[in-house]
Amino acid sequence: MQSACMALLALRLAGVNLWRVTPSAGRRMYSQTHGGLDIDAANQELSDVFGDPEHVQQAHSTLLAQQSATAVPPAPSASDAATATSPKPRLTHVDALGKASMVDVSAKAATKRTATASCRVLLGASAYQLVAANRAAKGDVLAVSQLAGIMAAKHTATLIPLCHNIPLSKVAVDLQLQPDHHLVVIRATATTVGATGVEMEALTAA
Repeated sequence: MQSACMALLALRLAGVNLWRVTPSAGRRMYSQTHGGLDIDAANQELSDVFGDPEHVQQAHSTLLAQQSATAVPPAPSASDAATATSPKPRLTHVDALGKASMVDVSAKAATKRTATASCRVLLGASAYQLVAANRAAKGDVLAVSQLAGIMAAKHTATLIPLCHNIPLSKVAVDLQLQPDHHLVVIRATATTVGATGVEMEALTAA
């Protein structure tokens, strides 16, 4: 009987209503069985120990309210604190008013700076055979592409808005054929001695 009582109490606290009160008679209407339990006997023992179901429900609601009122919020973690204190990311070439702005690098020291960018150009089987054999109708594709990359790097400030006009010390463009995939791997390296980097020049050359 004690185990049946505890099982029924668990069902009641979980929100399973095993009785209902009729307003006219004020008497409880019981289900006779629930999962093999003797509901009448279990209900009677619950009433003897815990009182009427209305009192049990009221006590349960009061306990939940007390737990909610006394709950202590968790302390913020180290990552939350770091996120709250760290500055919000923003675009470097946009001012506080949202307008385009060129970055001032005058306070930076002039140092040697190098950047490398690479890409792959898929040619397909027939085009690859022409490039590899240097039999394209308009000449040496690889040599023309190498010169085009160097010229593009020197015009980066004209092609890309807000880029600094950087005096380039060297631009190297290397092209490697890969017959297994019918493609060309382009690797471009730009070098300067100045106050800002040459990443955009390397990307433009590639």
